Amino acid sequence: MWRAVVAGKPAGWFAADTAPLLSAYCRAAAEHRRVDAALALCEDGCLENEEGLRRYQALVAVQDKLARQLCTLAVKLRVSQSASMKAERAEAANRRAKGARPWDAGQTGT
Repeated sequence: MWRAVVAGKPAGWFAADTAPLLSAYCRAAAEHRRVDAALALCEDGCLENEEGLRRYQALVAVQDKLARQLCTLAVKLRVSQSASMKAERAEAANRRAKGARPWDAGQTGT
């Protein structure tokens, strides 16, 4: 994760004093993936009894906390699109965008 984030930005983007933030971002991303995997395993079976429901709710709460932490760190590190792109430029890029959107993957276009 560290390498992917750093490789996605130009040299000098991250100052030495941002290393703790970048480390926290990478840890939160890794933990978020673990919670996602646990939720995927849980699926419908978790909701069949009280213990499963409690586990599901706890995982969703942790997932939400991690997502908020990731958002905050992404903005502070200026790795999110909204933190590194002016609104006008982002709007223009959105208008020029062509092709399938990430959320359209696997859909038949109906």
